[in-house]
Amino acid sequence: ADWSRGHVIRGHRDALYSAQVSPDGKAIATAGYDREATTWSPVTLETVKSFRGHNDAIYSLAYSPDGKLLATASGDRTVKLWDVATGQRLDTFSQPAKDQTTVAFSPDGRFVVAGGVDMRVRVWQIGETGREGTNPILFARFAHEGPILKVAFSPDGDLLASSSEDRRIKIWETKTFTQVAVLERQPDWAAAIAFSKDGRNLLVGRMNGEFRLYPVDPAWANVSGGLHYLDESFHAPEISLSVSPPVTAELEPNDSPATATPMAAPGIAKGVLKGK
Repeated sequence: ADWSRGHVIRGHRDALYSAQVSPDGKAIATAGYDREATTWSPVTLETVKSFRGHNDAIYSLAYSPDGKLLATASGDRTVKLWDVATGQRLDTFSQPAKDQTTVAFSPDGRFVVAGGVDMRVRVWQIGETGREGTNPILFARFAHEGPILKVAFSPDGDLLASSSEDRRIKIWETKTFTQVAVLERQPDWAAAIAFSKDGRNLLVGRMNGEFRLYPVDPAWANVSGGLHYLDESFHAPEISLSVSPPVTAELEPNDSPATATPMAAPGIAKGVLKGK
């Protein structure tokens, strides 16, 4: 890839917080501060369905593996489940006590996991239809000493990773959702985490612009007792990208969405911050 910008989809009325391509690659789901989730056609760039019902910003969304369901996590302290084909709300998970900022489906589609400001990881078992009354909550684990930023399943679904504002990344087995490993304390928030395709590495993106790769032991999924702790002496190897991201010079004025300077992602923006 040459990192050149492709098509631009416009439609949300405020900041965009989450985007995901459907499992079949035929749609893109987005959500943001305007309290709406939307699916788009990547061919026509037009809206397919709109999902309305949250009372605050939607910070995260996730497709089920079969692409039939969409889960959304919101600042209104709920996680909602939607029918992708019709846009109908199927269920609302109202157990969280504070804003929910991240949500994920397990690879087999059986579970939805969410986390947020209340520092807990919650797990719901999803029924065949996803309709209200068929999705019981199974676990609510106190997970971190700060708001949870992201949760991510391993490709085989045996492990779950969580990151938090406490600058910790933790690994959980998914039979009982028990913590089995803690990575070194991060120098900044790990705002992005993902397992490699083979599940043997965890990729971590930090708010300070750093990117790291951590080895994952598949045996952690079968740990029956004891916590595998990676202390401050363990340092992940530094990863260098083979392609340098393009540099975009800031253009004035740019104090509104209409005058914002477009830039590629990943990319580097250069300019001067001017205070009042």
